[in-house]
Amino acid sequence: MDIHQLTTFFQWMTIMNIILIFISTILWTALKKWVYSMHGKLFNLTPEQMSLVAYQYLAIYKVLLIVFNLVPYLALTMLQP
Repeated sequence: MDIHQLTTFFQWMTIMNIILIFISTILWTALKKWVYSMHGKLFNLTPEQMSLVAYQYLAIYKVLLIVFNLVPYLALTMLQP
C-alpha cells in the first residue's frame, strides 16, 4: 500500500465518520423524546442523565474522529509531494 492509497483511505474514513456524527447529532436533537423512551427506560435513566450520556458520546466520538481519522489524513496529505 503506497502513500496515495493510504491518504485516500483516511480521506474516505474521515468523510464517512463526519457524516455519521452529523447524522447522530441530528437524530439526537430531532428524536430526543423517542430515544429517551426507548433507552432511558431500558437503562433506568432520567432525561437529564440521558442528555448527559448523549453529550458525552458525541464529544468522545468527535475527539476520536479527530485523533484517529483527521490528523492521520492531514499528516499524509502534508507528506505528499
